[in-house]
Amino acid sequence: MSALDAAFSAAAAAGLRVRVAPLGVWGPTPLLAEYDRARKTIAVDASAIERLRALRGEAFARRFVACALWHELHHHAHPAAGEAAAHAFARERCGDDPALFAALLRPGRRR
Repeated sequence: MSALDAAFSAAAAAGLRVRVAPLGVWGPTPLLAEYDRARKTIAVDASAIERLRALRGEAFARRFVACALWHELHHHAHPAAGEAAAHAFARERCGDDPALFAALLRPGRRR
């Protein structure tokens, strides 16, 4: 089972709906993914997926989605944990450092 399939299965098992949508910005940076406890959803930014697909291909974009889902699943399971813990959790499950995706999607970054 791929990291993406496993992430979708884990989200479903946790009772969470996954959606792809434009998320906009939070402060000075684009929001790449978001966990909404009240709505029981994880949203992954559509624009981020498309940009990564254009930069590095379909497989890379799918790895981003997997990493984003695992990151947000950690927030669901451990509400008090910080970003570093969620990044580590995602990295363990998808094999990629979430910082890689964030760096590629940073505003003003040239292709």
